[in-house]
Amino acid sequence: MHEDATNSATRPDDEPDDPVFVPTPPTPDQLAWLRERSGGDDAALASRLRRYREQEGWSHDQLAAHLGLNVASLDRLGLSGIPRSDRFAGDVRAIAAANGIVAEQLMHLLRAVESRNAFTGSAAARRIVAAARDHDDPTPAEDRPGAPSATSDDRPEDNYR
Repeated sequence: MHEDATNSATRPDDEPDDPVFVPTPPTPDQLAWLRERSGGDDAALASRLRRYREQEGWSHDQLAAHLGLNVASLDRLGLSGIPRSDRFAGDVRAIAAANGIVAEQLMHLLRAVESRNAFTGSAAARRIVAAARDHDDPTPAEDRPGAPSATSDDRPEDNYR
């Protein structure tokens, strides 16, 4: 006896009305929870969005407005993976299209985060940043709080007389 192929492949729990298989979008609270959980995960776009927001000094709502999204849509965007370096432009375009934002805007955001990470990540870059900060501070180094006082014992030229 030959069984119908559709009958053998169909199980009672595969019915379209079965609530287990009906996709439901996450609620805003669930998205916020996922955003918080994925913000520290470098594999999720949420980590880059958080860094950009911190760089700019913006709130989550301000970043959403900047990207032309509501908060729930920004949270969904954050669940995306990080664009692969060898396919960066294509991945950014796909992520942007799937989330209803302008690809160039997302690309700018990601490049800004990566360039800042590259610059502040190395010891030499940190010294340059520190030197730039010192240069901007008009207070002489010896007059800054916590700076050691220059006594005759501290001056090398006095030790050679």
